[in-house]
Amino acid sequence: MRYVDFEKIKDMLHLVYENNGKLRAGTLEQLGIEEGILVKKENGTPLTHSPRYHYRKVMEGFGLVELKEKFYRIPEDKRVLEFIELTSFKKDMSPEAKGILREIIVGNTDCRKYFFDVFMEENTYTLEDLRKEGEYIVVE
Repeated sequence: MRYVDFEKIKDMLHLVYENNGKLRAGTLEQLGIEEGILVKKENGTPLTHSPRYHYRKVMEGFGLVELKEKFYRIPEDKRVLEFIELTSFKKDMSPEAKGILREIIVGNTDCRKYFFDVFMEENTYTLEDLRKEGEYIVVE
């Protein structure tokens, strides 16, 4: 997983929500640039193709969006819909919205397999379990 700014992910998600089923990858990226989301903070120049691709793939990987016939849609997932309801375009996420996003990340199969499982003895756990029962590890 590459570094992404989750505030930008949230704003891109709102673009998909407002244009549900109408945007392909290129048009989503172009709209993201036009809206000042997929741009560098320091000078406002558009992100190159690779970072824009990673933003789309992170949204797909976490199940925040889905592709139907190459068009981006919001899935019928109550957590995603609640996250959208709790957030606003170009406004910082509330603690409640961040909590939902954390649950989505901790519930992601790849994130568990390649990161979170190393801190847990049990195979099934929640965000709260990870916080309470997660163990430290030593890397040598």
